Amino acid sequence: MISAEEAQLLLHQGKVADAERAFAAILEREPHNTQALNVMALRALRTQDLKAALSHIEHALRMDAGSPVTLYNRGRILEVAERYVEAAASQRAALKLAPNLHAARLYLGRALELAGRPHHAI
Repeated sequence: MISAEEAQLLLHQGKVADAERAFAAILEREPHNTQALNVMALRALRTQDLKAALSHIEHALRMDAGSPVTLYNRGRILEVAERYVEAAASQRAALKLAPNLHAARLYLGRALELAGRPHHAI
């Protein structure tokens, strides 16, 4: 049985497929594991399964609404789903919790621009 720490190490080593399999197994054992839910949401996003991506990320938020990483990932997924206003709101929430999460700031600007609000993106 692999731990979340070992699965995370696989990700850091670039062994994405192995890490995803490990996190899927963790999710079977621990259906509320927010780290595994985030990884599986991003996997679904990569395969353009937006329904699964949103399902996993919303589940993760129900488990930990104060996770800036989960909010950031939710914003990324919502942007791909062309739900730009919601994506921007998610990135704003992530930045409120983690002001130094620079990727969220970048994606916030992008979501605002895509939402037709470029003057708010500055």
